[in-house]
Amino acid sequence: MSDIPVVLLHGTNAGPWTMAPFKKFFEEAGFACHAPTYRFHDLADGEERRKALIGTSIQDYVSDTVEFIRTLDRPPIVIGHSLGGLIAQILSGRGLIEAGVLINSSIMAGTTPTTDMERALGRMFMSAGAFWQ
Repeated sequence: MSDIPVVLLHGTNAGPWTMAPFKKFFEEAGFACHAPTYRFHDLADGEERRKALIGTSIQDYVSDTVEFIRTLDRPPIVIGHSLGGLIAQILSGRGLIEAGVLINSSIMAGTTPTTDMERALGRMFMSAGAFWQ
């Protein structure tokens, strides 16, 4: 068994279940795997979840993930999909992880879109409010 933990971070409109195939693969290879959920993502779709998510930001998810990582014996390998990839980049920039793997990662602020589709998607996210600030 490897002593390096693996932390699997899911995307925006998902939960740890989306990382289940990766979790199974790495556990079978001898890694201790963790797939935390972001705050309020464990609530069922509906009004309660919608209200809970108002005012919740990516920085909140980063803070929660930092708290989780600090419970581990050593810095983990982080595999992040979409929003999880963005969080992995932030954690890496803070020197909190051993390594990061990005799967279809969201991009960091200041990265210029290269296609019309990326620009349209960026405009849509920017108009979505406080979450993306």
